[in-house]
Amino acid sequence: MNATSRQDWLVSRAREQGFARVSDLAEELGVSGMTIRRDLDELEARGLVTRVRGGVVPGHGSPTPEPAAGAEADGFQIGILIPDVGIYPGASTQRVQQPPEVRYYFDQVLAGARAELERAGIRPRLMFSLPPAKGGAGGTPAQIQAQEERAVAGLLEGGISGLLFSPNAGVEQTAHYVEWLRGLPIPVVLMEREIVDQTIAPTISSVRTAHEVGVRLAVEHLREHGHERIYVLRHLDSPTAALIHRGWLDTATELGLDPHLTSSITDWKDWPSEAAVDRFAAHLRKAGVTALLAHNDNNTFVLLQRLREAGVRVPEDLSVISYDDSFAEMFDPPVTAVAPPRLYVGRLAARLLADRLEDPASSASHVRVEPSLSVRASVTAPA
Repeated sequence: MNATSRQDWLVSRAREQGFARVSDLAEELGVSGMTIRRDLDELEARGLVTRVRGGVVPGHGSPTPEPAAGAEADGFQIGILIPDVGIYPGASTQRVQQPPEVRYYFDQVLAGARAELERAGIRPRLMFSLPPAKGGAGGTPAQIQAQEERAVAGLLEGGISGLLFSPNAGVEQTAHYVEWLRGLPIPVVLMEREIVDQTIAPTISSVRTAHEVGVRLAVEHLREHGHERIYVLRHLDSPTAALIHRGWLDTATELGLDPHLTSSITDWKDWPSEAAVDRFAAHLRKAGVTALLAHNDNNTFVLLQRLREAGVRVPEDLSVISYDDSFAEMFDPPVTAVAPPRLYVGRLAARLLADRLEDPASSASHVRVEPSLSVRASVTAPA
């Protein structure tokens, strides 16, 4: 395959999948990763693809695909409101940055949603809700919601027919979210969020990763290798961390494990400083922990570095599973990881919204998508 044909294929594959890994593309074509990266650099310069960590997503310069049969390409326009992924489309030159893992996570959710909307011939319009500023300004749920309400009002003025929405705060944290969303004149699909159980909201659907299942996958994998002292480290307080915590408590109780072997990085002052990580590692040793589930890859990477410097071997002395799988395969050793289906969550949310626009009488749906477990070299039987 010559360079032109290869690059046409790469653009097509990025559009089909929403996100494609460089390693997978190289394997399918039977060429080196360096060749793929050179092609992607050229395609990105032409606006045909966008490089992201570990792979590629469709670019803004890609030709618009033909609408699917029966789709009304000019009839609908979808608003998408997600946590800021590092681009602030306002007049200010100040850039408000989310942590890298947030940007990467929602990059992929967005890529999946965009690919599905374009396949259906529906034009998306994107806006970002900025994260709370450090120091407390704009940090309460009510203040965050007010900022998001202004963003949605702007999208409504632009004539959107539906909304894909990932609130910065969990919808379950405040009933005001549900009341506001229920009052919108358009259907809404929440991505990686859901409304409170038993809430009646006919215009609101949701798609999220079943993080509770992801925790159980990891814990059962560790139990199969003989681990009984399993510890769960959560990331910052967030809807995802709350679901991981719930999954751990339920799983630990059912399997007879110690449910108290868990904490958040907010419990370790100055995380991820060397002193904080060292205190955490000492806590694991004192508690007789033989296996760790760490949320997310960033925290796992920091732990692996400090454990190695302290002479702790992975997996011989401590088995480790990461909850994220953004780049865990590149660690030393490659780390077993729970992989949330980010692209599929975005695709399915967009499909649900498109279906509701085509059939307004259809019922609301609430979907939980199970993650998978990528087994690698970081788990073995306890010493």
